Order: sequence, then C-alpha cells, then structure tokens
Amino acid sequence: MKPKLIVSSVCCALLLAAGIQAPAHADAVDKLLDKLRAKGVLSEAEVQEIRGEIRAERRQAEQKAAAPAAPAAPALSGNFKDGFALESADKQHAIGLTASLQADYRAFSPSDSSANTFNIRRALFGVKGKVYGDVSYELVGDFAPAAAAVDSAFVDFGWMKNAQIRVGQFTMPFNLETIVSSNNIDYLERALNSSLAPSKELGAMVYGAPLTGFTYALALSNGAGSNASDTVTARDGKDLLGRVSFNFAEMLGRKGLVTHLGLAYTDGAQPAGALTGGIRTEGRGATIFTGSAPAGGAVFDRKRGGVELALAGGPFKLQSEWIQADFSGTGFNRKVASYYVSGVWAITGEDLADTYSNGIFGALKPRQAYTSAGNGSGAWVAGLRYSKLDAGDFAAATFTGTRNANARTLGLNWIPNGVTRVMLNYVKTSYDAPVGGLSYEKALTLRTQVNF
Repeated sequence: MKPKLIVSSVCCALLLAAGIQAPAHADAVDKLLDKLRAKGVLSEAEVQEIRGEIRAERRQAEQKAAAPAAPAAPALSGNFKDGFALESADKQHAIGLTASLQADYRAFSPSDSSANTFNIRRALFGVKGKVYGDVSYELVGDFAPAAAAVDSAFVDFGWMKNAQIRVGQFTMPFNLETIVSSNNIDYLERALNSSLAPSKELGAMVYGAPLTGFTYALALSNGAGSNASDTVTARDGKDLLGRVSFNFAEMLGRKGLVTHLGLAYTDGAQPAGALTGGIRTEGRGATIFTGSAPAGGAVFDRKRGGVELALAGGPFKLQSEWIQADFSGTGFNRKVASYYVSGVWAITGEDLADTYSNGIFGALKPRQAYTSAGNGSGAWVAGLRYSKLDAGDFAAATFTGTRNANARTLGLNWIPNGVTRVMLNYVKTSYDAPVGGLSYEKALTLRTQVNF
C-alpha cells in the first residue's frame, strides 16, 4: 500500500472519531482538514466525504442521547403481613398466596343423632394479587371435599373506584353473615337462615362505596350455586341480586362506633324439585328441612329479601338478620323465613368496631399476640346466638323434616395471632316435629384454624 494512502486512511479514521466524539472541537477538525488538503494528503472529494460522514454520525449520536431511557423492569420484593406476597417496587403488580385450613371435631347427643367425627371443614389454597394497579384477581381451590373444586375465581376491574366490576365465581351480595369470610365469622357455622341465602355463584357484579358510610352491590348470577351453570331454559334471564348498607355512625363522623343497616333482595328462577336444598343444624348434624315443589311444575320463581342490623362499639357487638324466601309457580306458593340474634364480647378488650369496613366485618387482631415465651394472651371472644327457622307455610306433602326449629349457640374463640384461631361451640337445636325420631340435637364442636 502506498504511504500516502496509508496516511490518508489513518487521518480519515482519526478525524471521524474526533468529530463525532467531541463536537465542540468541530472548528479544529475543519482547520486540520484544510491543511491536509493543502499539503495534498487529502483530495477535495475526500475532505467533503469526511465532513459529510462526521455530520451524519454526529446527528445519530445526538438522537440517541435525546431518546428516553428504557424503563427498568420493576423489581419484586417479598413480605409477610398475615400472608406471603411479592410486590413490584412501583406497587403496581403483586401476587400472594392465600390459604385456610379448618380442622374440626364434632360430638353429638343423643349418641344416635349423628356420629362423632373429625373432619376437614375447609382446605383452601390459592393466589391473589393485582396487575397494573387497578386490575386484581383471586383464584382459590377447596381441597376438603372428596373431589377438589373451585372455591372462588374472579377478576376485579377497579378503574372506577365507585363502580368496580367483578366477573367470575364469588360470594353474591346478600346477607351480612354470608359475605363475611368463613375465616372471620363469630361461630363455627353460620346461622340457620344462611341456608336461604345465595353464597358463591358464577356471575358478574358492579359495586362500590360512593358515599361515606354507604355501600352498594348489584349482580347477575346463574343462581345455581358454586361451579354450576344456569339450567333454566323456560325463563330467559339470570338471578338479579342487590344489597345496600348504611353505617350511620360513620356518616355522622362517629369514629369507633358501628350502627349498620343492610337491605338485600334477589329475583330469579329455578327448576322444580328441591326448592331450598337441605337445611342442616348449626352443629352440622341432622338435615332438618328440605322444601320441594309438587310434580308437574317446570320452573318456579324465587324471590328473597333480607334485613340486617349490627351495632358495635368497644368490645361489644350485637348483630341480627332476617331472611325470607318466596317460591311460586303454577298452583304453588310457599315461603320460608328465618332470623337470628347474636351478641359478642371481646373479653380481652379488643375494639370490635375496628374490624368493620365497607359494610362488612373483617378479621379481629389481638391486642397482644400470644407467643410460646408466654408473652401476650391473644384475643378471647365469647358469643351467644339464637336462631329460628319458620317453614310453616309448607304443606305436609311439600317438605321433609320439620317446619319449625330453633337453635341456641354458645361460643368461645381464642385468637392467638392474626392467622390462627381456636373455636369451641355448644349448639342445641330443637324441632317442633321429630327428625330421625328425635326432637332435639346437642352438639359440641371444636375448630383449629390457620388462614392467611
């Protein structure tokens, strides 16, 4: 290679690097190019070519520097706050584990009313979380039954805080005691009237709390229970469900006090057959009432109404609910009503009003968690409940069991920490007509529970 060509090539490379990396030295580069052209090292064409390449490369460098940096992927951080969860640094994305294990023992008297038994009442495991801040989800399976089943599975769209949308399988908006999680109810089992209320069903719901102390929910569902499709073809439409709640103390700015009123209604249809399903005692022993429709009816209208009241302040809570279900069809019209009254006392002084939010009661946290070192006592809670079932409107040929029953439940709960409970209940259920040859059932029930 000729020496001049070598020198020319090296100069071009150096000038390009200098012109691109140090734009402030552009005048010096131009002077150097002029000198090299004057000495015959570079021709005029080569000088112009180098200047053009410097300008093009400089523009690309400036555009790259001006472009916004790609956002870093959000880092995940783990934590345990009554449950295990991972959350992104920007708090827009999260996923957590959820579980509930309830191991029970039930002893009955008279001894031939039901068998004394250990059982797993619930064994729930799932995930819940959110994506992009406003979209949340939950998927929980129940592994306690003989065949595992979906307990809840839904997506929440929270773009409008006062009109959130939920789609999937979830607890329908109706009575207070059913909406409260089984992890947080005051007794091992819900009262007799819960058998008349909808629980988890497939559907869609809009809900929110647009005013202080006021909540609402409006839903459409299959009306057939968990994991069940709508089978009513003779009537077009779904079950319509609605619930509103008012906390008048919150409306008036009275902190530390709950004065709750809730109203609920459903309107739907169901096939002929067992209209109420089997209503069991609160001890989960005998099935005491099953209402059915006369043969020949294809579809029956089912309407349900409910009223709920709750007062809470300091360590005390009073709660009561009344539910009536009306069934009507061709030549058939029957109703079932049930109510309960309950009083709860936190012996260790926890404030029960603190567990209330947006129309429902949540988990009670002990003032001082119990530890193996003997520090703290946990929370101790006692309760007394009276329940009444009235199905006197059913004629002899349209029911099995008894048309009237009442139950008295005495409960004692120990809550060592935020995720553990031990519950002991004594329940006596009396019938106006013998069930299985007996006029009453006594049950002593014990539950150990871990949930997060």
